[in-house]
Amino acid sequence: MKTEETIVKNGDGSFRNDAGLVLDDIITLVESQLESDVEMGTHLTTRIRKRKNDNDVDDSIAKRTACDVLSPTNDVDGSKVVKCWSCKVNVAKYKCPRCSIRTCSVACVKHHKQLIDCNGIRYRTGFVSKDDFNENHLLGDYRFLEEINHKLRPSAQDENAISLIYNCSKGKKMQVSKARSMGIDLQLMPNHMSRKKKNTTFYVKSKNHFLWHVEWIFVTDGQVVTHHDKRVLDSTPLKTAVKKYISVKDGNQFDCRLSTYTDNPDVKLFLKKHPSPANKMLYYELDGDKGLNYNLKGKTIIEFPTVHVVLPSAFSRYPLFISVMNDDHDL
Repeated sequence: MKTEETIVKNGDGSFRNDAGLVLDDIITLVESQLESDVEMGTHLTTRIRKRKNDNDVDDSIAKRTACDVLSPTNDVDGSKVVKCWSCKVNVAKYKCPRCSIRTCSVACVKHHKQLIDCNGIRYRTGFVSKDDFNENHLLGDYRFLEEINHKLRPSAQDENAISLIYNCSKGKKMQVSKARSMGIDLQLMPNHMSRKKKNTTFYVKSKNHFLWHVEWIFVTDGQVVTHHDKRVLDSTPLKTAVKKYISVKDGNQFDCRLSTYTDNPDVKLFLKKHPSPANKMLYYELDGDKGLNYNLKGKTIIEFPTVHVVLPSAFSRYPLFISVMNDDHDL
């Protein structure tokens, strides 16, 4: 049962209550209690931080708990006043958006950031209970979504920059269009890319055929040998086009490093499938008796075709992409 406490003024001007305690003693007890609370809060923060490292507890929980314990409030003239968490002397003026700790000055703000490793940025995706959710949270979520929308939708300046990067000449645009009409998905890379600079593919409008830039890749004795043809007529059989590098009789550019390919009738030609995961590359097997106009149909080509010339001993390194195709798909 509550009883009303009486405070009596002493002769020396001090005050005492019914228990005989002088008011100055009461103030001392209160201050010691606050210091005890501060120590308890520091100890609690240390324990929570250790638990966070062990159990991956969200850092915001530790900081909010520290804020609740270490920000004592005093009633002065009936109003609630919060002391600065850092200096514990001045009245707090600022509230950290991240951990909600209250401070009084820039120096104290920096001190609290350094002490508990706080960045001062509001935890925008943190969980807020329904009871604590208010208009400030709603406005913050709205602004957050607006920023995401701004990032996803580039500005006119960004679109101009992208158009400059992918700027294509009329000839290149015609190549893409004509290749598409032939069933070939020709994709061009941004300017200044090395593969784009190497590309010498040309479309002959008067004869309606391509002169393809072709990259040939040979693997022999663990060594990779690469050759580039600047202009290969799309109707030229691939075995005929590659013969100049591996045939002693017919090859005007015979490469002695490719002697294992010489007169080997079992050599196969492969083209990498795009797109294809890096950890599971798939390949198309090409028909060496036909040209690129036949072999590239239904396939995606980035700038120009890269053809792998493979010996029988290495066939297992080229897993095939199996697709159902009609024999008359070139009609």
